[in-house]
Amino acid sequence: FEPYVDEQVNYVASEFVSQNANDPLKTYHCYLIELARSFSYEHILHNIVLAVGTELEFGDTSSFDLDVDGGTLTVGLKYVGIVSFTSEEVLLCQRFQITILRVLLDHNWTKLEVLGASILRTDLAVLDYLLLPSTISSQKPFCIDWRSVSSVLFSCENMFDDHKYCSSPKPCGVHTKNGLVCRCMLENSLVYTPHNGHVYCITEPSNASVELPPELCFIIMSPISINTFYTFSFVPSIMHRVESLLIAANLKNMLADHCEQRVVIPTLKVLEAITRKRCQEKFHLESLETLGDSFLKYAVCQQLFTMHQNHHEGLLSAKKDKIISNATLCKLGCDRKIPGFIRNEPFEPKMWIIPGDPSVHYALEEELLSTTTKAYSRGRRKVKGKAVADVVEALIGAFLSSGGEVAALSFMDWLGIKVDFLNIAYERHFPVHPEKLLDIRYLESLLKYSFRDASLLVEALTHGSYMLPDIPRCYQRLEFLGDSVLDYLVTMHMYHTYPGMSPGLLTDLRSASVNNDCYAQYAVKAGLHEHILHASSELCRHIIATVNQFEQLSLESTFGWESETSFPKVLGDVIESLAGAIFVDSGYNKETVFRSIGPLLEPMVTPETVRIHPVRELTILCQKKRYHMEKPVLSCDNGVKSITVEVEANGVVYRESCSAADKKMAKKLACKAVLKSLKEGIPF
Repeated sequence: FEPYVDEQVNYVASEFVSQNANDPLKTYHCYLIELARSFSYEHILHNIVLAVGTELEFGDTSSFDLDVDGGTLTVGLKYVGIVSFTSEEVLLCQRFQITILRVLLDHNWTKLEVLGASILRTDLAVLDYLLLPSTISSQKPFCIDWRSVSSVLFSCENMFDDHKYCSSPKPCGVHTKNGLVCRCMLENSLVYTPHNGHVYCITEPSNASVELPPELCFIIMSPISINTFYTFSFVPSIMHRVESLLIAANLKNMLADHCEQRVVIPTLKVLEAITRKRCQEKFHLESLETLGDSFLKYAVCQQLFTMHQNHHEGLLSAKKDKIISNATLCKLGCDRKIPGFIRNEPFEPKMWIIPGDPSVHYALEEELLSTTTKAYSRGRRKVKGKAVADVVEALIGAFLSSGGEVAALSFMDWLGIKVDFLNIAYERHFPVHPEKLLDIRYLESLLKYSFRDASLLVEALTHGSYMLPDIPRCYQRLEFLGDSVLDYLVTMHMYHTYPGMSPGLLTDLRSASVNNDCYAQYAVKAGLHEHILHASSELCRHIIATVNQFEQLSLESTFGWESETSFPKVLGDVIESLAGAIFVDSGYNKETVFRSIGPLLEPMVTPETVRIHPVRELTILCQKKRYHMEKPVLSCDNGVKSITVEVEANGVVYRESCSAADKKMAKKLACKAVLKSLKEGIPF
């Protein structure tokens, strides 16, 4: 592959972009943004009108929740019709939204001084939509609060000519930086005090004018309620989510143009798949990524197993690793223009672009994504290659969870990974009599499955050391297949058993369930170690020692990652090879595999019993607390592996070295020891 360039485009919602023309009359599609909160506050929350040049396609999503200070803000979007504005009204609306939002974001007057020269740019593609305050009307579905919008036109000239809103029985003039105004005009106004550069919202008249003498005030907007400011303080976060939903809808439309299977995928599911954890949202891609990764591995392994029946496990694994590698997935994702859709950074309100704001300079470039979908890119940002690969896997997971395996395969085909689940006969020439080598009836009763071809059972339990002329293959090919089948079955089981689980929990459940150590424990518990065909005295001693250790402990005490015993790999492998054997013998029926192998894996880990792997737990802790973790140091002495793990936290170095028969166990033990030292030294 060509080297990946991490500077990638950043798409914006094309529905919010237009190339303005100075038409005397401009038509807008209007949406009422209905707001409700889960908490009490002194200020009233109003609805907002979103006016945009084209109808928006949210699909199935018409409402969403936002976490805000105090609780939850529920946002509903309802299409309410079409309106036409004159060019003067458009300029007024733009001036209003720029003024109120710029004050809320910057808390100063500096950037507002350029508004006098604000004009619509006619030659460039710009973000062009309006956000306006709404009032309740019994006659109309919505009503724009033109009095608040016009507050930006405040002038003290002829101020006594129209006094119908005055709360005083007669005009009462006070001097301000603008000139002589009625006291009522200071009520519900936005003022600027040049002596300190501050901006204030005046809520009520007061005799205690010493607090803010009117002579020091320059009125920017009047009349406008503080409730309007309070409502508009949520606008950046609301519009960021709306734009993200539109980006997800654009991606969904692009995929629909290419994928033959017409699958209805919820827009929120697509948004989840393109949102990274670092965005700090309540949702992110990790669960869908885990699901997609598992299915991708399962699909590719099955394809390779059936299409390359003479290849040994090493060749199959090499081919599989190349197809599902991050480098390959990143390349395929880039070829399909996926990086531009990725939500990669936490939302920063101060970086949000106010539509129509002339003080912010940006360029939008049009890009055709499909026959019906176009996008605009706004500059470039850094997106790591692994992030692209993760999103590709998450999109596979989104298709799988919404439309099933056929939909996921269709998406993979569009990406460039073609997989066909063809029931191809597994050709082997075993002149062996299975019943002479194994207790077939006992094993079938244990597995609750009767083999059509019992020689598959022999292959599944034959170690590489037991190579007889009558048994030309060991269990490794079936293990290669069964590993992916079990991984996928357990992952899907967890995903459907615990719906709505927090992002990342599926990863922990999968990791704690689908690993060689857990499989090895289940194999010993079921007595499968007694049926493995091998001719290795060293392996025999290792198995006997492991079984003796295991019998002294209950399964509960060694559940998940707690075991500090290094199990012979063959013990876990035979669980996978048996799954592969049943999968092939049953005509590639994965449900049959789960009915047979599932009971051997009990008790399965649950959200309540799951324990995070010490290596992952330490990594997450260091990332969260910003501790510095050195690269683990490996050493070897007479076949014994030693790992040293070092973490610097709050100026203190925590270093632990542990040894084991293999480096994975040594690293697990070292990380576990460092975690223990950290928790004892620093209260969390």
